[in-house]
Formats: sequence, structure tokens, C-alpha cells
Amino acid sequence: DRHDKSLITLDQCVHCKTIKLADVDQSKEDKTWYVTSIEEKSCFNNYIYSKAERSREDPAPNPNTHLVRIYPNGWRFKSDNYIPLAYWSKGYQLVALNYQTDGYPMWLNEGKFMRAGRSGWILKPEYLRFPDKHVQSQKTVKLKVISGSRLPRPWGQRELDDPSQQEVSRPQIEVTFWTVEAAIKLQQLKSSPFSDDSDCVLSPDGKQVMEDLGHIFQIKPDHQVDRSDDPHNPIFEQNEMTFVSTEPDIDMIVFKVSDTVTRQKNCFQELIENKVIGYYAITIEDMRSGYRVVPLKGKYGAPLI
Repeated sequence: DRHDKSLITLDQCVHCKTIKLADVDQSKEDKTWYVTSIEEKSCFNNYIYSKAERSREDPAPNPNTHLVRIYPNGWRFKSDNYIPLAYWSKGYQLVALNYQTDGYPMWLNEGKFMRAGRSGWILKPEYLRFPDKHVQSQKTVKLKVISGSRLPRPWGQRELDDPSQQEVSRPQIEVTFWTVEAAIKLQQLKSSPFSDDSDCVLSPDGKQVMEDLGHIFQIKPDHQVDRSDDPHNPIFEQNEMTFVSTEPDIDMIVFKVSDTVTRQKNCFQELIENKVIGYYAITIEDMRSGYRVVPLKGKYGAPLI
């Protein structure tokens, strides 16, 4: 009886065969159980952004005939991450990230796979599954942020331990528009597009790339919010953003809410800058018109409320 149950369990498993790219049979024979693994930089330099012509003998990964897995470069000693959008745009099925490191790459990954009930997989766009199909028509998104509601303290920020201590909060929202073009330009930088301390913050060079593309917006409250008065519900200044997406199934928007807090007691001030409160990432194709509530997520994707 136990043996029969084991056979039933094994019969439900799906297994893959790891194979080198050079050994993949490019014939019409079904090789869908084959999986080829390629390091991120090698894939980027050879198959995503390459000025050199490849010879016909040098095969390219073909996600329409077999599975393609991309994995982080071994020199990422800090376990930081690369931006996955450019790899998704090629149809590669398995784009591996360092899950232990929170930040924009992981936020994008989480927002991408919110579909299908967070089952861990989504169906690729039709134009990536069928080479004869065209990319879907572009979409224009007009966005306005009105207010925040029940905003908690930033990650890891301690509560006030002295009632006489004053605290002034300045929550702000950073809206970033992530496209394949932006991902390629950021990966071409000589240094990381994120700060040395965290993947949650763009580096000065990374921020400059996004500003040059018009893909980053900073939204601040129209007044300083004293936490003793209205600590969690800021009203934001007038703003309106327009994004034009040429690949709505790939392009994404990330909302990041951060806080700059000034604490004062007597003549002493403590400035706590740009601490993350929460974030939310969503694919353009998944956005809907009308008034919407953005449910912020906390560290490592945990819900804030």
C-alpha cells in the first residue's frame, strides 16, 4: 500500500533535464523538459545587449523549445540582485534572484507574480509564446496620488521613549516606471544601480538614468505632518504623472513610501532620513482605471496591515 502511494506521488512530479546550451538539439523534436542555465552577465552581454554578430554555430537560448534559467553572477558577494525585466522580455522562464536581499529587483519579481493567485507561475504574453504574433499595442497611464492612510513607522524605527520629545514626519512617495529600456541602461552602468547599503534605494547614477528617461517622480505632502496631530494620513501636493508603455505585460510601476523624521528634545535634533515605510509593485497590464487603494507591503513582502 505504501509502495502504491509512492508511485502515485512520483507520477505527479515534473522533472527537468539540465543540459548545456551547446548541446541543446535545435531540431523540431520536443525538448520541453530540457533546462539550460546561463549566468546573468553572460546572458546580458551575449543575448540581450550585444553589438557583436554571433556565428550560426553559436546557439542562442530559445525559450520556445526548452526552459531557460538565468542565475545571479557569482561575484555578488553581498547577495544583491540584478533587474529581471530585460530577461522576462526575452521569454526566459526561470529568472533566479537572491531572495534574502530585499529591494527593487525583489519588489518587481513579487509584483510580476501576483497574478494567478500568487501560484508561483504566470502565462507568458502571446507574442513571446508565438513568434509570429506582434507585441500588443502600447498603453498610456495617467496617475495621480491623492493621500496616504494609516501609514506606520518606517522599518525598524523605534517608538518615542520620552513624551517630551517632539517628532516631525515628512512622508514622501517615489514612483518609478520600470521598462526594458530602463533595465538595460541601468545594467550598463559600471557600478550597481542601487546604493551600497540597500537595494531599496537607487544609487546617484541609477537615479540619474531614471531621471533622464523621465521614469521617476517624487511626491511630497503639501504640509509637514506632526505625528502628534495627524501621524498617519498625509495629503499629498498636486501631482500628475503620465507613462507610455510599449510592453504593458513587462513594464511595471513601483510605489515606494519613505519617511524623513526629525526628532527634537531641548536643543538636540536627530534626523532619520528616507527610511522605507512600504512599497507596492504592479504590471501596467494589471492596472485598472478609477480611484484605487494601493496596499503597501513591508519588509520581505509582509503585509503592513
